[in-house]
Amino acid sequence: FMSDTFREAYEASMHGQSGGEMHTYMETAVFLQISNSSAILILSARTVKFFFTSMPAWQLLFSTILGQVIINTWIIFFAGRLIDRMLISDVVKVWIYDLAWLLILDIVKMIAEALWDKIKPW
Repeated sequence: FMSDTFREAYEASMHGQSGGEMHTYMETAVFLQISNSSAILILSARTVKFFFTSMPAWQLLFSTILGQVIINTWIIFFAGRLIDRMLISDVVKVWIYDLAWLLILDIVKMIAEALWDKIKPW
């Protein structure tokens, strides 16, 4: 699913010396996944339907997009000291992963809401 670079980083992290640190490319992928998912989860948490069925306030949408553009651009083009630069294909795959799970979480959210509406005491 991910690139050979990610696979090599995964192998080094999981099968390297015991107690060693995670490979920096893998750390970067984890950081990107957490950053993306936390930003887009804000869009899901504000509504009881699918996150894309209503428009958020422009300030929320702007700050979410701006933050992710900065982080994703930095990871693709400027990273290198603290974290590794990532391949564009891996960044896209992290986004696909995050959006897929966001849809799953929205479905779970709507099922939980429907169940709660049936059993709530008032």
